[in-house]
Parts: sequence; C-alpha cells; structure tokens
Amino acid sequence: MQELFAFIYRLRVLLVFVLLEVVCMLLIINNNSYQKAVFFTSANRAVGGMMQTTADLEDYVTLKDDNDKLLAENATLRQQLLEYEKLSALLQEQLDTTFQFQKDSLYDTSNYRFIPANVINNSTLKAKNHITIDKGEQDGVKPGMGLITSQGVVGQVKATSNSFATCYSLLNTNLKVSAKLTKNDALCTVTWDGQNPAVGQVNYLARHIDVAVGDTVGVSGYNALYPPEVLIGTIKSVENLSSETFLKVEVELFEDFSKLSFVYVVSPLFKDEKDSLEQVSLKE
Repeated sequence: MQELFAFIYRLRVLLVFVLLEVVCMLLIINNNSYQKAVFFTSANRAVGGMMQTTADLEDYVTLKDDNDKLLAENATLRQQLLEYEKLSALLQEQLDTTFQFQKDSLYDTSNYRFIPANVINNSTLKAKNHITIDKGEQDGVKPGMGLITSQGVVGQVKATSNSFATCYSLLNTNLKVSAKLTKNDALCTVTWDGQNPAVGQVNYLARHIDVAVGDTVGVSGYNALYPPEVLIGTIKSVENLSSETFLKVEVELFEDFSKLSFVYVVSPLFKDEKDSLEQVSLKE
C-alpha cells in the first residue's frame, strides 16, 4: 500500500495536470455547442466502431455453430426434396398409367369408374391367395368390387378399411368368375385349382359346345363386377371325356400374377340400381 501511495505521490503533478485537462475539456464541451457536437459525433463513431468490432468477433466465434445449423437444415431440405421428387414420380407414373389404360382400353367406361391402386402385398404360392391394395373406403372402394388390369381379371375386393383393401386373387380356390367364350358367348365359370398360377379352369361347358385351343375367354358381364369386354385368358387345352357331363378345359391366364404391381378397382355406377330392381322383380 505504501508503494502505491509513493507511486501516486511521484506522479502527483502529472495526475493533477491530467485532471485539470479533463475538467477544462468538459467545461469547453458543455459551454460550446460546436465542440459538444464534434465530441458526441466522435464519441458515437468510436463507440459504434467498438460495437461493430465486438459484433464481428462474436460472429466469428459463433461461425462454426451457425455453419453446423446450416448444414443440418440443408440435409433436412435435401431429404424433403428427395421425398417430394419420389412422390411426384409416383403420381406421374399413376397418371401416365391411367391415361394409357383409358387410351388403349376397349372397356366401356361410361357405366364404370376405375380407381387406380398399387399392390402392396400379393401371394401366389398358396391355395387361397390374397392381394392387398393401398386404396380403401375413403377412395370409394367397397367389398365385392372387381379388380382388373389392362391384361384382364385379377380378383375381387374382400374387405376394406379406411385406407386399404384386401382382395381375393383369381388364384384363390374360393373365387369363381362368371365368364363366357368370346366367339360364341357360351357361358361358363373360371376357377383355379391351386396348382399352376398361370393356368385356370373353365367349368360347366357342355360337351357339345364348340371350343378349341386358342379361343378367348372373357367375363360374362352379367354380374356387373367387370366391364363385359374384360378378358381372362386363352384356352390352353380341351378334353372331351365320355364319362363326364362337361368338357375339361384349361385357360392360360393373361395376367402374370408374379409381376402384379398395379390394378384398377372397378366401381359400377349403376350396380345398386340394377340390384334393387332385380330384387323387387324376384319378389313378384
């Protein structure tokens, strides 16, 4: 402490001089408007420069954190962009497929509405195979509606939830499709015996019916599940056994179920009206 007092004592003249200079400057600045303006302008400039320097230093110190945040945001935006591009491509593919289907199809679209759907699950190795699609009640899909592709019959809707539906595959031993020979309109039923997924069975063709290998089999159109122009396959073999009432006929299916990825759910526009009228007529 004595050394501090000794130091101040040695500099007493200089300190008194500095103090008097400060007092003089304050008196000059306070009593002269020009000097006051110059002082505050210079002070503001100096303070502003100091503040700018401080801000620059803070920005430099936090630069790494800001860079990390930008990198994280860029990664998130890139992921969202990829998802949007994927969704856009999927929607475009569905639109193109729908347009091509309607352009190339011979199906009667005036009495039907076709709901496009993606196949998200499909089995072919069981006796009772099913198909799951990504459309449900909110899309207008109901139990009993038919499933087709541009190749032909695929199956029938079994049950629905809000966003999905499970369907009987044509490769299901429980499913029976009302059909006919396209060349002579001979009625029959197409089923599957659980063996070859590429071959179905044509039932109830009487032995006198004219049928040959290569003939085309399509739906009958009587139950309104499918447009009457929808096909099923071509006759693969015919056996006329004297011991049997009906011909033993196999049909090679047009649809390759092992590659099934996209289908149309058939929504008949006037089926309810037709069914109601038929129910009334049957009661009389």
